[in-house]
Amino acid sequence: MESIYTLAFGIAIFLFALLYFRRKHLERRPLPPSPPADYFIGHLRTVATAKNPELIFHKWAQQYGDIYHTKMLGQTVIMLNSVRAAVDLLEKRGLNYTSRPRCVVYELYAHGHSDDAVDGLTSGSLQSGLGLKHVFMPSGDRFKKQRKFYQHHFNGAKSRSYQPIQQDEAQNLIKNLLEDPGDYDQYLRR
Repeated sequence: MESIYTLAFGIAIFLFALLYFRRKHLERRPLPPSPPADYFIGHLRTVATAKNPELIFHKWAQQYGDIYHTKMLGQTVIMLNSVRAAVDLLEKRGLNYTSRPRCVVYELYAHGHSDDAVDGLTSGSLQSGLGLKHVFMPSGDRFKKQRKFYQHHFNGAKSRSYQPIQQDEAQNLIKNLLEDPGDYDQYLRR
């Protein structure tokens, strides 16, 4: 009786593994060619130990073409080694590739904070570093809204109009640091 349960359990594990790996195989997107890599760390050892990693990338480009891929600690990186390939992929089909990789540290840090940068910058969002949320934000409507906000308020002409404020604040910082250098952290956060 015990052997039947063992056999059934073994068959269930086998079927689960078969379905899991089949699904993983079907989910994979076709990638450009790649040089041989280590199992877990990918090409990291080859690139990290090289005196001039750019020469390795150039050698791989000659061997595998203008577009090839590498893996570094499980992260796939598509390498573009010609202007033509870069223009074709990034300019002509750029909307397909505009999103950023997921940043778990940012998600943990930003969790629970309001998104002040979209509606307007506040001193709280800049002081906490959340005024730079757009750097890690994936593409989408929210990103476009933020980008439009930043382009409007930080273009060349607007930036020049902030120079008198920046100069006043720099003078205040120097004055405060000379008077009481121990409170530098407070002065820098102002």
